[in-house]
Amino acid sequence: MNTKLIAQKAAEKMRSQMFSGSNFPFASWFPGHMASASREINSKLKHIDLFLEIRDARIPFSSENSLLNYQKTGKRKLILFNKADLANPNLQQTITEGFKSRNEHCLFTWNKNGKAVHSDKVIPTALNILCKDKGPKREHLYTIFVVGVPNVGKSTLINSIRNTTQLQNKKQDNKKAKVGPLPGVTRSISGFEVQGLYEGVNLNAFVLDSPGIMLPNFTNNETTLKLALTGAIKDSIIGEDLICEYLLLCLNTYFNPASSSNYIKFVN
Repeated sequence: MNTKLIAQKAAEKMRSQMFSGSNFPFASWFPGHMASASREINSKLKHIDLFLEIRDARIPFSSENSLLNYQKTGKRKLILFNKADLANPNLQQTITEGFKSRNEHCLFTWNKNGKAVHSDKVIPTALNILCKDKGPKREHLYTIFVVGVPNVGKSTLINSIRNTTQLQNKKQDNKKAKVGPLPGVTRSISGFEVQGLYEGVNLNAFVLDSPGIMLPNFTNNETTLKLALTGAIKDSIIGEDLICEYLLLCLNTYFNPASSSNYIKFVN
């Protein structure tokens, strides 16, 4: 029996053991600051022009924050797939075309030396989305709300956007968004003003940052494990052993002899 078939059989066995209903130990992680931020977003909804949703490029659908039904609210959105350097680059065009077919816009970004690559494109793209249908409103202060699940790199992106597009002729609070490797670092909503161009017209926008917000309840166990494996949920909440088992499941499911040789040697 070849190694690929062995891996597939191992994956099938692990999957049946891991997702056997009551054996799964996790139902929700929705601490008080997330609930508070969710209420504040809803209270500001009528003033928001565009949602800037940050997702993890490694799990482009599992990292969606479905608490916000953009179509129901009538708000426009721009999706940033962050940590794109850790994801499969061959899928970027497919993902972009897929979202474009649904009249949704996206960009791919990643962290390089503490700065977000392509962060300079975010505000111009957002303003283009907002002005494309109805034209620019010179006197309007556009409100852009940044949302996403925890630990997708929102704070690094926010700091990069602030540094590349912030108004130079106004005094701003220079306090940067907190950045950390663990989910839940940002715990309150804050904002700053930026400026961008649309067809030669200077436009102002106010960018609001929010803490990472998880869903109150999870109905899909594998989505939960994907979020844990990529750092959106603290390891201690799920359990390190279960996360490691799921990583092995992924390695067996997407087994590639050429790229998995080190993995095979390590686990014999």
